[in-house]
Amino acid sequence: VDAVSSLLSNVDNLRFTDTNALTDPNVAAAKAHERVVKLTTFDGKTYTIAMGRKPEEKKLKPPTEGKTGPTAMGSVEDLAKKEAKGADKQTAPKPVTPQYDTIPAGPVFAFVTSSDSSAPVNGLMQKRAFQVGDYIFTSLPQKPADLFEPAPTPPATPPTAPKPDAAKPAAPSGPEPAKK
Repeated sequence: VDAVSSLLSNVDNLRFTDTNALTDPNVAAAKAHERVVKLTTFDGKTYTIAMGRKPEEKKLKPPTEGKTGPTAMGSVEDLAKKEAKGADKQTAPKPVTPQYDTIPAGPVFAFVTSSDSSAPVNGLMQKRAFQVGDYIFTSLPQKPADLFEPAPTPPATPPTAPKPDAAKPAAPSGPEPAKK
């Protein structure tokens, strides 16, 4: 219930922070990575709110020494010297760890449409792309199942013991009393 309430409060109070041209590359990237919420009013109208953004990217950095390919390792003589030096120290050569550049995620865009073809929001969405705050997008669930908690499993019931036959007399339990 809390997740649904939070989702509703975020999408029913959208505040646009900026607008962009529909041809902006960030807008196209946002449309490719959207999450969609559909709200239906009591009078049967449906509003679709799609939000998306270009995701963060990590790109491999080129070597910093300016050399690429096999020449980045040095000459054959340099390699032989490094191997001899490593053999003297009895240490393994340190592996090269790749370095990455992080390109931050793009702005978040909201695309709102109404099932009512005469609704003004439909015309506005055909003219500009509307940016919204990042927190609205990051607070959305990753998948619909994240909105709901799994149903609790019912407690296991112990197996019932078979009932004794009423026609048979019950066997005495415990030791027999001593006769006097």
